Amino acid sequence: LSGGAGNDHLDGGTGRDTLNGGDGDDWLDGGLWADTLFGDAGDDELIGNAGNDELHGGLGNDVISGGDGADTIFGDDGNDTITG
Repeated sequence: LSGGAGNDHLDGGTGRDTLNGGDGDDWLDGGLWADTLFGDAGDDELIGNAGNDELHGGLGNDVISGGDGADTIFGDDGNDTITG
């Protein structure tokens, strides 16, 4: 699931998902299972929730929360706030 150039709200729901925020200040929620989230450019909020997720903040000052599971988190460029 991919967002565009604006500020997007992407919710993966149930199942394994790959979410790409694109440019803008995006809110990405992986939902259940193991998900891969890419914030890309902008000040994004990424939420892994349950499952073993892979979260990439991208450019910008991001807020990243892994949630339950054995997550792999990359803040990338910017001043990020990360919670495992």
